[in-house]
Amino acid sequence: MKPVLSAWLVNALCLTAHLGSALQLDITSPDSIRSTASEVAYDMMSYYTGNRTGDVPGNLPAPYY
Repeated sequence: MKPVLSAWLVNALCLTAHLGSALQLDITSPDSIRSTASEVAYDMMSYYTGNRTGDVPGNLPAPYY
């Protein structure tokens, strides 16, 4: 690999490293499970527009696959 390309790749990885995140889950705590499941469900529902006034229920935004 060329030195310039590898330096560019390292910089790109460093700039995008903060985009990933993890949720804290304690599998022995029912409250932790509920809280984490609620957060995941909320994040997934943010992509769904069918519950807005005037929109068609069940209509998923493109791309729906």
